Amino acid sequence: VPAAVEAAATWAIDLFGEAGFELPPLRYVFHGDDPEPCAGRPGLHHPVEGINVIEICTSEVSTATEWLILHETAHAWLDRTLTVERKTAFRQLRGWTYWRNYAAADWHDNGTEQAAEIMVWGLIDRPIALLRLDSNACDDLEAGYRILTGQAPLHGFRDEC
Repeated sequence: VPAAVEAAATWAIDLFGEAGFELPPLRYVFHGDDPEPCAGRPGLHHPVEGINVIEICTSEVSTATEWLILHETAHAWLDRTLTVERKTAFRQLRGWTYWRNYAAADWHDNGTEQAAEIMVWGLIDRPIALLRLDSNACDDLEAGYRILTGQAPLHGFRDEC
């Protein structure tokens, strides 16, 4: 695993810690440029025997890779932490139909992807534009983060919403 990928994973974990969020057991697996373990995407999260495995399928190490690792780490936290009540409130706010069904809805229309993106926005320690979400006004992102977490964004920069 490249040192920069390890550093990005540590950075993501530290942001969750700074927010006071406990992460489940994690394992980051680096595959270089082999897209197969990530279902053709640059990253993927899935549980395996009680461990949340985060597959990284890009050898490019950049700000986008850091965002990717934070996004996939958010999936692990959401899968462990999100209550039915919070998920229902998040659905009412965001209007998604499917939590995770890529055959029935586009990537950005899945609730789990909207939630992970909003977690990235609320935690990341630098401004980031979430162009992959249709409803990405700062107030919408903050409302989503508060529903998901029950607290104000850790950083939640409003420079590029």
